[in-house]
Amino acid sequence: MNKKALYNLTYGLFVIGAAKGEKKNACVINTAIQVSGEPVTLSVAVSKNNYTHDLLLEGKKCAISVLGENVSMDTIRHFGFQSGSEVDKLAQFPHQTAQNGAPYITDGAISYFAGHVKQTLDIGTHTIFIIEVDEAENIGEDTPITYAYYQKVKKGTSPKNAPTYDASTEKKGFRCSVCGHIEEVDELPDDFTCPVCKQPRSVFVKL
Repeated sequence: MNKKALYNLTYGLFVIGAAKGEKKNACVINTAIQVSGEPVTLSVAVSKNNYTHDLLLEGKKCAISVLGENVSMDTIRHFGFQSGSEVDKLAQFPHQTAQNGAPYITDGAISYFAGHVKQTLDIGTHTIFIIEVDEAENIGEDTPITYAYYQKVKKGTSPKNAPTYDASTEKKGFRCSVCGHIEEVDELPDDFTCPVCKQPRSVFVKL
């Protein structure tokens, strides 16, 4: 199966934030689809391997940031290639809190939707959440980014939790277990630090 065919499906790139009590986190997803207008309802799919998944499943509240084409790759790496169970991704990143308490990002986003979970569907690796929208605003001027644009123009890659991840396209070298950065070398120096998240050599895994 050629998983690159999936890049031609017309879906976007989003950051979904979830909250449960004082705990908050956010991660990148590529499926957020309107399914009804009265009430406004969205369908989103989140990998069970994401820390955000469990917060959303238990807290039942989220905010979805729609990313624009000019979003920086650093922002996508920040929310897509490291785990909220190990890093507070929102600590130093520009964001706001929706009325329901869920975080949404303001850097690189053009709109956000906040709502509550009405239904869930377990599909194996992911859970589909049906979200009834309580709040929505435009917060930026840009064209919404599609996943095809991310892959073909911005030359982005798919993290392991993404439905489009293809192990056969893995590069050789060492992968940072925190942010996903790949250093294409035969060996890493002892004093090496990740150029993206500044973590030490010890967090790198040989590919």
